Amino acid sequence: MKNDDLHLEVKKVTIFHKYLKAIMNIKTLLLRIKSIKYYAWGKNFLQDPHYLDVKRKSQLEKEKKPKRTEIINFLLSLKTGDTNYLEIGVRNPNSNYNHIKSHTKYSVDPGVEFKENPVDFKMTSDDFFRKLLMAQYYPAKLDLM
Repeated sequence: MKNDDLHLEVKKVTIFHKYLKAIMNIKTLLLRIKSIKYYAWGKNFLQDPHYLDVKRKSQLEKEKKPKRTEIINFLLSLKTGDTNYLEIGVRNPNSNYNHIKSHTKYSVDPGVEFKENPVDFKMTSDDFFRKLLMAQYYPAKLDLM
């Protein structure tokens, strides 16, 4: 290899090294931005074995039969006359609460997961039971919680 060719190859490697260093500097700067850092860590989280195990178990729980709503409606159907139902931790009412067949329904949820939070008692379950014990309010006799 001629001296000029060697010099050209060294120059190419030097330019490539500077280019690579610039990319690493850009990556470091980008990771300092909170949303990009969150994305980078989030991507790692999605591959975490514990997360994948919980995700699998959650899916199995969703596929179980009979569904929670079916069990609650069955239990309420055993009672003659009007029924009173209390659901604690409603989250999204369309998941269960709205499908419950009861004459009177009460709901408790602080509204963290569901923006609209169309529940009767907008508070944590701890606060609800504390106020219930202090007799600040008392819903009708409950047939099922």
